[in-house]
Amino acid sequence: MVNAYGVVLGSVQVTGLTGLDPAVPIAAMTTLGPATIRPDEDAATVRSRMRARQVDSLIVTRPTGELIGVFPADEHVAGVGP
Repeated sequence: MVNAYGVVLGSVQVTGLTGLDPAVPIAAMTTLGPATIRPDEDAATVRSRMRARQVDSLIVTRPTGELIGVFPADEHVAGVGP
C-alpha cells in the first residue's frame, strides 16, 4: 500500500488472504509500517531483518520511503522465513 507519492504505508501478506471472507476490507489486513530495506544493504543485514520480523520478503524503498520493489527470500537468503 503506497500513498499518492509512492511512499510505502503498509503491506498485506499473501498468507493473510487464504480463507479470508471476501467482504473484509484490505485495510483490515494491512500491516502498517512494514519492514523495509534499501537497495545497497548487504545479505547479512537482509537475513537478520527477515529473521527478526519472521517474514519471507522485504519491501525495498528509497531513503524517502518510495517503493522500488519487493525482495523475496527464496533462493537469495537461505534459512529465513516464518
